[in-house]
Amino acid sequence: MKKNQRTRIIQSLSNFAVEASKLYSDHPMDYKGRPVTPQGVLGTGNDSNNIDVIEAILNTTKGKRILDIGIAYGIYAVVLQRLFSFEIDGIDHPENIESYCRYPIQEGIKVKACDLHVDKIPYEDSAFDAVIASEVVEHLLISSEAFFSKIYPKLKPGGKLIVTTPNFSSLRNIVQILRGINPSGHFSDEVLDNESKLFDSRVHPREYTVKEICLSLRESGFNIIKIKTKLNSSPGKERLRAKLLNLLMTMIPHYSEKIITIGTK
Repeated sequence: MKKNQRTRIIQSLSNFAVEASKLYSDHPMDYKGRPVTPQGVLGTGNDSNNIDVIEAILNTTKGKRILDIGIAYGIYAVVLQRLFSFEIDGIDHPENIESYCRYPIQEGIKVKACDLHVDKIPYEDSAFDAVIASEVVEHLLISSEAFFSKIYPKLKPGGKLIVTTPNFSSLRNIVQILRGINPSGHFSDEVLDNESKLFDSRVHPREYTVKEICLSLRESGFNIIKIKTKLNSSPGKERLRAKLLNLLMTMIPHYSEKIITIGTK
């Protein structure tokens, strides 16, 4: 990606996040009972993950029709639509459409309701040139292979699947385990019930390792054309221990915090 193009994208992400944040002043609740705030939406404009997804699409996708799974606020989807004329469709959890997806809907992106645990993806087979599954698989209560298998038929031959997800085998997590700390999220102190179904209130019920993601993609029929890991952010003013961890993760990237994978059908 050229420097001037990258600068334009970064500025657009920031501007669109400002636009989006104005739609959430009423703090709507998502399906886990968490409020969506303007500040939270605004912060997504500075997420480097957006750049990774956009760059992956621009570098690998020949066609124009894209499905964004878990579209949420749709910031990078709107960038792809406005700046690069991609035709974007999105899906999200049925109870999140009104709370999360106001901005992409306002921008003319068609967003359909889909509970990935029980529903088929509501599009015809071989419909898309690319599918984005960014920061989704770690939120699901089904296996990564089951999830990727739902996506595979919806891609055209040669279509691309872009997956981003936290790396459970990051050096930061390994150090925590060695110190006797469990890096997994805590369960709630109370059993939550959502319409007579047990409800997992953790942000990430299960995170995956690089090996697991690669194996699941291959077992779902995908060929992997790119896989890399990266840091979530620069060290900044973190404590010395955090700075050292970040330095080590740049030296042994397999143990960085974020997995970015591109598979092809």
